[in-house]
Amino acid sequence: MITKRFIEKCIRDYIKNFGGGGKLTSYFIFGYGSLMYPWGVNGRGMRHTYKWPDLQTASLDNFQRGMFAGYNKVSFYGILPNKDHSMNGAIFQIHTRYDRAMFLLSEGAAAVQKLLFGKLMYKLTDVTPYISGVQLPENATVFTLVCDKDNGGGRTPYPQYQERVWLGIQKWGPDFLNVFQQTGGIRPRKKKRKNVQIKRKIEKRNIK
Repeated sequence: MITKRFIEKCIRDYIKNFGGGGKLTSYFIFGYGSLMYPWGVNGRGMRHTYKWPDLQTASLDNFQRGMFAGYNKVSFYGILPNKDHSMNGAIFQIHTRYDRAMFLLSEGAAAVQKLLFGKLMYKLTDVTPYISGVQLPENATVFTLVCDKDNGGGRTPYPQYQERVWLGIQKWGPDFLNVFQQTGGIRPRKKKRKNVQIKRKIEKRNIK
């Protein structure tokens, strides 16, 4: 039987071994859901605090966006390989091995989680050849989080998740929003009173 103490020890060992060793100089992530704006990237245990200048918009070919990721009874944005599809998103750099380890743990994409739980929520995938519309260093490698299959079917989106993503990407402008909707992104239905406070908080963040 796998105990909570054993799981915590394995994760500590993973952070120590995989997250040690200093800086990364050319490691980038393509985000297509809540990883397209700073406060969506922050709060995942990483030491670097991201701001708008740390993110750049980009395009990814050969993948399809949808509510393909699932955890318990809720669904989240995920992508699947599909040569007939493309999407827009945002790219940001991960600066240290520690931040990389914490990022993967937060996304259910760390190898230790497969050993402990038998599966991953996402698979970290090198998509460098399929990235366009952005200037990156010549030696840059771009990764993204890919689902193994459509795991979102029959689940409902996490409360307020779609709205948070939609409001979070407003700063990228109307053209970005239009492409987002055309490539699997969802614009939530307008609500008269619900989530007004969330909208006000995000509008303030978008000003910064």
